[in-house]
Amino acid sequence: MRKYRELGHTRMPFVIVFGVHPAYEIMANFSGLHMDMWGELEMVGTIMDQDIEMVPCETLEMRVPAHAEIVVEGYVDLTGMREVGVSVGPSGYYLPKTSKLPELTLTAIHPGITVEHVKASTGWELRVPDDVGFTEPPTADELRLVREELDPEGVYTR
Repeated sequence: MRKYRELGHTRMPFVIVFGVHPAYEIMANFSGLHMDMWGELEMVGTIMDQDIEMVPCETLEMRVPAHAEIVVEGYVDLTGMREVGVSVGPSGYYLPKTSKLPELTLTAIHPGITVEHVKASTGWELRVPDDVGFTEPPTADELRLVREELDPEGVYTR
C-alpha cells in the first residue's frame, strides 16, 4: 500500500482467488521475503513445474490464474482508515483489539455468488457499490482440470 500512496494513488486494486492449487497459498505467504527476485506466481509455477496461465480481470487492470474457480475483485481505499473491532480483519486474521485498517470496496464477484454471501464470508464491513460486476465463469475444461488434476481430493475446492 505504501508504494501506491507514494505514487499518489487513492486506491489499490486487489483480487482474491479461490479454488486453486495449494501452491498459490503457500507462495502468497512466502513471497514477501523474495519479491525483489521473483513474483509469487513465478514461484507457484516453479513448485508446480508448469507455466501458470493467466487471464485479465473483469473490472481491474490485473491478471488472475485462468483455472481459479472463484475470483473476487475490488480495491482498497487508501484515503483513510476505518476502525475494525474484535473480529476477523481483511487479512483473514483474528484481531483481538481494534485497529485502523484501509477499507475494501468490492468491484466484481463470480457468477452464482451473491454480494450477501461475500459480505457474510468476510467477517468485516465491506463497501459495495451499486454496479458490482461479474467475473467470467471457468470453462468446463478448466473446472475438470482443477477438480481432477490440481485438487482431486477436493481439499481446496469445497
